[in-house]
Amino acid sequence: MWKDKILQLTLGNGHYHWAFIDKKMIKMGSSSSFVELMEFLKKINVKRVKMEITLFSEICRYGTIPALQTWPEQAALDFLMKQQLKKQYPDLDIAQYILLHDQIKFKMPTVITAVQIKFWNEIEQINAIIKIDSIITDVIKIWNNYEMFLHESSLLVLKQKMAILVHYQNKKIVEINSFPKTMINHIQYDHKFDFSNIEYASKAFVNGFGLEGRLLLPAHLESYITENENQAMNLLGSK
Repeated sequence: MWKDKILQLTLGNGHYHWAFIDKKMIKMGSSSSFVELMEFLKKINVKRVKMEITLFSEICRYGTIPALQTWPEQAALDFLMKQQLKKQYPDLDIAQYILLHDQIKFKMPTVITAVQIKFWNEIEQINAIIKIDSIITDVIKIWNNYEMFLHESSLLVLKQKMAILVHYQNKKIVEINSFPKTMINHIQYDHKFDFSNIEYASKAFVNGFGLEGRLLLPAHLESYITENENQAMNLLGSK
């Protein structure tokens, strides 16, 4: 039934929301526990499904490594990642996180993402059943889909309790900072995406203006967002 379909899964907000997507149909659902999700995945013909996972930023921490002039040894790279994360999150227990980073490019900053080990272990168990083609966080997914409108600017992403500010220069994310949501009146930014106020918008409507909580979706997907906002990240980027 799910031949050559894309399975989108959002993970880390207390529930597991999934959506099978192709050009002709969408089927959505959710699991209330990881055990229930695994039972669901075991019933899928995994050889014919492409799986993409979006992580909620509530289970992640962000940082950036300054531009490097030489390729670092792994030990030096690990030290730099931990140093940058501790600088931004002084009370962070690094031992509770898996540290990931973008591909290192000389003379350009590198984005770091720290994922809570509990959820990374879940990802590894999922991958043992169904090969995961890509893993991305909600903030980076939003950025990727709005990048064409942002140019040399900054994007503030508002979550339930936190605000994440992304700076963009020379076609590259150069800095990511996290703040308590109560501080947003003191943060300068060019554009904003608010998870608490999501609505549908066409690309022609947005086109470089205030983003607020507008999702760039094809018109035929609008009803799915109206039905279930928890599916927003699964549908973002769909054709």
